[in-house]
Amino acid sequence: MSTKIDKSLILNKIKSHYKIKSDADFARFLEIKPQTLASWHTRNTYDVDLLYSKCVDIDGNFLISGEGEMLKAQQPEISIRSLKTDRAVDKQSIPLYDLVASAGVNEIFGESNLSVPLDYIRVPNLPKSDGALYVRGDSMYPLLKAGDIVIYKIVHDKSQIIWGEMYLCHLICNGAV
Repeated sequence: MSTKIDKSLILNKIKSHYKIKSDADFARFLEIKPQTLASWHTRNTYDVDLLYSKCVDIDGNFLISGEGEMLKAQQPEISIRSLKTDRAVDKQSIPLYDLVASAGVNEIFGESNLSVPLDYIRVPNLPKSDGALYVRGDSMYPLLKAGDIVIYKIVHDKSQIIWGEMYLCHLICNGAV
């Protein structure tokens, strides 16, 4: 026999954790209408995905079952953010290349860098970048679509690779590309 989860109690614990006094303020915090929050209390339900996305330090298992620790376990000191050593640059002009027009990556990534950019793009507060390319074809669909622009930074040391991030790879094996 399963025990019914008191979701209204879970909502109140979360509200208390964030030191929110009223349901109206809690609804504003969750970016929902106060009527929606009232309905959750009345119907003993809530949108788990929404709560999980808005209440970033609340444990997902607690949201689902109401059991265990309410807060996520402390993460180790090293995080993906701390591994990214590049600092944001206020203003930079990033060269935009047309890979097809430039006859391939050798011309763009090569030492001589003979390719002439189509234009320059400016994105504020972005880590230092070496260039940008248009996506061609749909091999990365639906994540990247033809016509999208990817901004890249050349990485010479494999220790700088952060697993789980996306990389544009140009490999040189035994002198051949």
